[in-house]
Order: sequence, then C-alpha cells, then structure tokens
Amino acid sequence: MFKLTLRSLLARKARIVLTAFSVMVGVAFVSGAFILTDSFEKSFDGLFKELNAGVDFRVRGAVEFGDAASGDPVPAALADTLAAIPGVAAVEPNLQGTAVILTSDGEPLKTTGGPTLGVSWTGEGGLGGTVLRQGVAPSGAGEVAIDQATFERLDIAVGDPLQIVGAKGIETFTLVGTVGLKSGGDGFFGATLAAFDPVTAQSVLDSEGLYTTIDMAVADGADSGEVKSAIEAALPDGTEVITGRQVAEETSQSISEIVSIFRWVLLGFAMVALFVSAFLINNTFQIIISQRLRELALLRAVGANGGQVRRMVITESMIIAGVATVLGFFGGIVVSKLLTAIFNAGGAGFPDAATVIAPRTLVVALLVGFGVTLLATIVPAMRASRIPPVAAMR
Repeated sequence: MFKLTLRSLLARKARIVLTAFSVMVGVAFVSGAFILTDSFEKSFDGLFKELNAGVDFRVRGAVEFGDAASGDPVPAALADTLAAIPGVAAVEPNLQGTAVILTSDGEPLKTTGGPTLGVSWTGEGGLGGTVLRQGVAPSGAGEVAIDQATFERLDIAVGDPLQIVGAKGIETFTLVGTVGLKSGGDGFFGATLAAFDPVTAQSVLDSEGLYTTIDMAVADGADSGEVKSAIEAALPDGTEVITGRQVAEETSQSISEIVSIFRWVLLGFAMVALFVSAFLINNTFQIIISQRLRELALLRAVGANGGQVRRMVITESMIIAGVATVLGFFGGIVVSKLLTAIFNAGGAGFPDAATVIAPRTLVVALLVGFGVTLLATIVPAMRASRIPPVAAMR
C-alpha cells in the first residue's frame, strides 16, 4: 500500500506540485510573519538598549497608570539644578513634539504610519544613540537636520532650504545635515525626524522654558543610589526620576505592542492564504478520488479494506504536507526579508535585523502545514474508503 501511495503521487506530478505549492505559500506567510516580527522585536530591544546605554537616569513628569506618554513637561531650568548635583557627569535635556516636513511642492511628506517628529538634539556627543550621516549638527536658529531615510525621499541637498510646519506654523530652515542610528539604521521606523538645537526646538515646538525629559549620566566612581536620592530631593512636585533600564524596558514594551499588532495583521493575510490552500487541497483530492474511482474500487476488490484505502489517501496528503511545510518554513525566511525590503522601500526605515527563528515558529509551521492539509483531506479520504468493490466493473 505504501509503494502504491508513492506511485500514485508520482503519477500525478503536476496536480500534486500545485497542491504542495498552495500549502507552501500558506506556511511561508505564517512562519514569515513570526520570523519577521520576532526579528524586529529582538532588534528593537537591542536598539533601545543601545540608544539608552549612556543614560543612567531620566527625569520626567510623573506618569499615571504606567503610561510613559502621560507625563507633563518639566521646567527647563531644572536642567541646571540637576547638573549641579555631585556625581552627575552629564545632563541632556530632550524635547519632542510634532514637526511636519513639507516637500518642494509645499505638501506634507507622507509617512508609512509613523509620527512626524520634531526633536531637540545636542549632537553626536550626547547621551542618545543618534549620529550624523551627512553635514553638521544644527546649532542655531534657522538650522535643521533630518533623518537620512527621509532625506533620500526628498528632492533636496544639504544646504538647501526646507519648510517645516511646527506649532507656530510654516517656517523655513536650512538643512545642515542628516542623522541616523548608531546601529546602522537610516530611518526611525516609519517616522520623519526633524532635529533642532534645544533652544530652537523650544521655539519651533512652542515649548519655551519646558523639556519633555532630562537625561543624566553618573560620573565614574559615583554611587548611583546616592545620586538618585540627591536627584529626588531636588525635584519639584509632579516630576519623577527613573533609571535608564526602566526607560529601555518601557520603550521596548511599547514597541512590542506595536509589533504584536503588526504580527496579527500579517497573520490575517496568512489565514486567507491558508483558507484558499485548504479549499484547493480539498478540491484537488475530491477530483483525484473521482478520477481514481475504478482504481480504488479494484483495490477493494482484490482485498484492500476501507481503512487501508483511507490511510493511503491520508498518507499521500501527509507526504505533500511534509514537503510543502519544509519548503514553506524556509520560504518564510525569504518572505520576512522581502517584507522588510518592501516596507523600507516605502520609507519605514526598519533596521537590518538578524533572523530570529524561535522554536514556537517551527511548531506553528508544522501544525499549520500538516493540520490544514489533514483537515482538507479527511472528507475525500472518507469518501474513498466507502467506494464499493463493484464500482470496478462499471
């Protein structure tokens, strides 16, 4: 019966190849969704740890209900107070708001779902993980730097004027440089970034005398616990201090939630592909059973029982599922790379991520490949097992 199963498969190569291809596509989308999002999640975790590697403490408005975005701005004068605390080696104020970059036609530059950010930037010597790609850092009124990914989407050169819509309306700046990430990424995950020096940023974002957060680095040899206690004693009401590790964990958690949504969107497409695959497999085996009516009836006539015929059909489907699942799993790696390239072509700015293949991904791929195929062939297999021997004489 097993030899007959293999011969039956080889006798219908074209139909079997198309059936296996449909399963492979579904498995590739499912495994690709998990591989892509797992890779991004690990990459983002590493990235935010890198971005905050130089930050020992962050002062911000007191956060309610664990929402890092709910805190109020902090007074700009607080930066000088914190810098005077013994054991504090560096203080870097940060300001973040909305700044829309306009194209040469005066239209807002579209993003791939990311925000349009305007930020303060102290240059490459700061505590963050942003570095120059071209030109120089903005250092005065009328100067701006943008992220390299956005720069490549604009028909503009360093030194050209650039219009930006801030809190006070449209303003014209001179583009003095482009920025990227120390990790090698040129974009900020679908966002556009306009960086100003801290004073200019306060004006553009209409936040004079305020910062979103203030980052600090502890001097070598200083006791972090004592420094934190001194910082807490100097803080006004409505502000709090957290560690750099907490900053990275909160940011990572926020990204994980976004990645999770992205994963479910991709899996939605995969489920559609799998539904089509199941429909195609079921139809294929129904047609094959109809074409093999006399063959299967003859098997019954020479002694094969219904269970053997049923197992033969299911074994055929499992062989197809095995080959398709293996190819689909490796195809998922290709799918993840293609999706990254497609999103980056649209300006997403995803970083180059090492491929992460979790054991869960392999288990899901096997369950999907074999499970969908088995479910789709149960009815045809049952139908085949009920073919009477007398049908061979028709």
